[in-house]
Amino acid sequence: MIDRYVCEVLPHKRPSMVYGQEHQLRWWKSQRGTQLLADVTPSVIVEYRNKLVREKSNSTANRYLAVLSHAFRFLSDEERERLLISCQQSRNPYLYITVILALSTGARRGE
Repeated sequence: MIDRYVCEVLPHKRPSMVYGQEHQLRWWKSQRGTQLLADVTPSVIVEYRNKLVREKSNSTANRYLAVLSHAFRFLSDEERERLLISCQQSRNPYLYITVILALSTGARRGE
């Protein structure tokens, strides 16, 4: 996930943002790079957030979490297409439009 994000998303960001975010993503990769995405639970993220807060300022730790969050929310075109097809096939009549809205606005789970 991190490699794909670095290759596909970072090149389209402002150069001033790329260096810091690439550094932050390398840190995440060095910590959990071999773990399956399904195994990255909220408790795992809290564990590493606590580690970051011990080593860095709160605002820096928040930036590390923000770039990881954005990498998790990134879908390739193929993944987005499969997701939308699955939503259209769902028995829930509101699922497709809800996912379209979430993808279009960057909404989070709780929103």
